[in-house]
Amino acid sequence: MKIVSSRHISISEMALVENALKNAPLFDVSEALSTQARSLRVLEECECGCCGLYFRPVEKDDYLLVDGVGWLTNRERIGVLIRCATGGHLTAPEIVHHEGSGSLPIRILSWSDAGSN
Repeated sequence: MKIVSSRHISISEMALVENALKNAPLFDVSEALSTQARSLRVLEECECGCCGLYFRPVEKDDYLLVDGVGWLTNRERIGVLIRCATGGHLTAPEIVHHEGSGSLPIRILSWSDAGSN
């Protein structure tokens, strides 16, 4: 993780979080969680080149809220995860992309919905 000057989430990062919460949640997502994406602040970024972000420190009690598959513009499939703190705050979206292109997915679905795509 690389600590960055606290900054507002970008429009493309916000779209990623909203798309993932809508299309690949593991649990029902409350309206409060859905609207958090518009006001998140990025505190840290992953250094591997995967576009992973951290909105707050990850704690051992955080749970996986989203587990889906995303597609990059070159049609490559990547994993998309979002962690949530037990207090109901989004913690970190993780982009599982071992090539580390630095690209965000343009489409995200649950793994079951992605099976036919």
